This record gives sequence, structure tokens and C-alpha cells, in this order.
Amino acid sequence: MPLTLVFIEARTVLRTGMRAVAAEHPAILVVGESGSPEDAERLADELAPDVVVVGLGPPARPAVEAIRALRRRRVATLAVAADGDDDAAAAAVRAGVRGCLTVSSVAEELISAAAIIAGGGVVFARPVAERLSPLFGGFGKDSAGLGVGRLSPREQETLQLVAQGYDNRKIARELFLTEKTIRNRVSNIMTKLNVPSRAAAVALAWEYGHAD
Repeated sequence: MPLTLVFIEARTVLRTGMRAVAAEHPAILVVGESGSPEDAERLADELAPDVVVVGLGPPARPAVEAIRALRRRRVATLAVAADGDDDAAAAAVRAGVRGCLTVSSVAEELISAAAIIAGGGVVFARPVAERLSPLFGGFGKDSAGLGVGRLSPREQETLQLVAQGYDNRKIARELFLTEKTIRNRVSNIMTKLNVPSRAAAVALAWEYGHAD
């Protein structure tokens, strides 16, 4: 079965470029596209894609709201931010996106990122991860000022594998545990860090040095 994608991208040139990248891969099928974030929920409901790729504007706010709505529907999303647009990338992570690429990284990373996200993993282009780290200095910390330091060694090990793009099944295989155990552990990690998504947890992990 092919990996199915929907593109939500107002920039026609970028949307055309992403479609061209996808067309080179027989295991990828683009089932829909739109230049308007307002169409994201409708297309997700009608087409049930594996991943919705959402361009972050400009302006970014409608796209971020679309990501938030898709997360409520449990639809996996991959954001594409303009190079250097830290605010849009951070807003997308807070909204629940599972990964974020830059415009300049799309050609090389779109297909692999979509596959990882469809499998339950998270993906950040390295420039995005590096720029996001300082923006999450207080995000996810509890009143005691803790954060990633609250995680047990086993949870830190699991989070590092999440940051490397492993889905729950692959993490379970790597650590010789059941998928249910890993699912519960990831849920506990997100609760301890007070973050809405695996992607946000990974952003914190990069900041605190638990993901290479």
C-alpha cells in the first residue's frame, strides 16, 4: 500500500515542488491538495491520508489552527516552515505537529520524514531543532523548575529513540519490551514534561542534551 499524502500549502511554487518530489517515489501517493488551510479538516475527513503536509504561511496562524484541528482528529501532520521562521515552527510544535522541515530541506527530506511520521515517529530538520531549542526554555517545566531532568534513565533512553525517528514498534524491538509498555512510557514522558505531543518532547530533549 502506498503512503498517502495531502498537501496544504498556499505557496503554489512550493506545493508544485512537493508534488514533483512525491511523484518520483512509486510508494507515495498524493491524494489531495489545497492552497487554503481551511480545507485541511475536510480533505482529511474525505481522503483519510496517512500524513497531511502543512505549509506555515505566510501568514502562519491559519496553518497552525489547521494543525491543531487535525491533531484533535488524530491526523498526523508535517509542517514546512520558511527558513529561519522560528516563531511559526514553534507555534506548529505547540499545536501538535509531529515534525517540521524547512523550505530548503523539503526536496531531500520530505519522503523520509513523511514515512517516519506515518509510522508514529517525529522528525525535525536539524536547523529547525537547533533554532527551536532556546524557544522551549520554560515550556514543559513544572512548578519545581524541573523538566527533562524528571525523566528516569529508561524514559530518557526511550525519548532519545523517539528523537531518532523510531516509532513505538521499533522502540519496543530495540529495548526488548512490548509496544504497550512503550506506549505507556511515551505517555508518561509527555505527562512529566507537560507537552502536547511527541514532537514537543523531542524539542525539549534537544535543548537538554538527551537527543544527539
